[in-house]
Amino acid sequence: MGSIVFFYACKRNQIAPDNIYKFRGYISHTTSGIVSSESAVEIHFVRPLDQQMDQGPLPSDLLKISPKAEGILLKKDNYTLEFKPNYRL
Repeated sequence: MGSIVFFYACKRNQIAPDNIYKFRGYISHTTSGIVSSESAVEIHFVRPLDQQMDQGPLPSDLLKISPKAEGILLKKDNYTLEFKPNYRL
């Protein structure tokens, strides 16, 4: 009985993977690897972004970040969005 409880207590919680691959038709690549907690995060798209979208700050609701982080979302160029956090993540 003691070993059953032990195995049950050590069971790992299943964490759903972040499935960026479902967006591979839209996203070319993102910031990855070891990144400073103060660094910007970039999202590079396969196709050019809307030409109507101005360079510079964009509405924060265009991007969902979890856990929630405050910062500035910028259109860096015609293929890249950049999120600059207001504080260390």
